[in-house]
Amino acid sequence: MRTLRNGSVEELPLFIDATEAANLLHVGRSKMYELARTNGGLPGQVRLGKLLRFHTPTLLAGLAEQSAVVSQVEHPETASKWEVGGAR
Repeated sequence: MRTLRNGSVEELPLFIDATEAANLLHVGRSKMYELARTNGGLPGQVRLGKLLRFHTPTLLAGLAEQSAVVSQVEHPETASKWEVGGAR
């Protein structure tokens, strides 16, 4: 099982299973399967029959994008400050 405690994202394989994705996101394996079933699934989700895999770069990029949107909604006063070309 891989973790990122002392490593980097570049060390992860191109595809990871639900357990590895859950560890990466610090959620339980059952929660990962639940997220994969709801709201159209997760970014980078691939099903091969019963197997569930995640394309690692797409999963991480999609979650980073989603996190940025949530941050802008929760803290709109700081959103423009960090946009490209925004005041600093």
